Amino acid sequence: MDPATLERYAELIVRFAVNVQPGQNVEVGSEIGKEELTRAVAAAAYRAGARHVAVLYDDLHLKRARILHASDDALGYAPDWVRQQVQELNERHGASIYLSGAAEPGILDGLDGDRIGRDRSPEAVDWHDAINARTVNWTVVPAE
Repeated sequence: MDPATLERYAELIVRFAVNVQPGQNVEVGSEIGKEELTRAVAAAAYRAGARHVAVLYDDLHLKRARILHASDDALGYAPDWVRQQVQELNERHGASIYLSGAAEPGILDGLDGDRIGRDRSPEAVDWHDAINARTVNWTVVPAE
């Protein structure tokens, strides 16, 4: 994507899809391989008045390693601080942007589907609560 289009897309995401407001904390969920768009979204959020922008990168190679090698009780586990991040964003009426679409399609091909299914993030419950309470502006947008 050329720089001008990238900046326009980031502005569209921030100003219209999630409607970042001055003083809001913003979380951007992304993957390794999408750094250019992630940085453009973070910059657009600051231009919109965000107080703080935190980027959380997923690395599907690490997820693959966990599915292949972690003990059964490690699947679906996350430390308490992961849930606390979601809860604080909810309490402070923050904004969440998730850049969807696999940077490396097929990275999980051939893995045990049952283990993949059990490796769900425990903070999903907190996201569900925040979305239902309408306390967090959120959006999921396509990204390559």
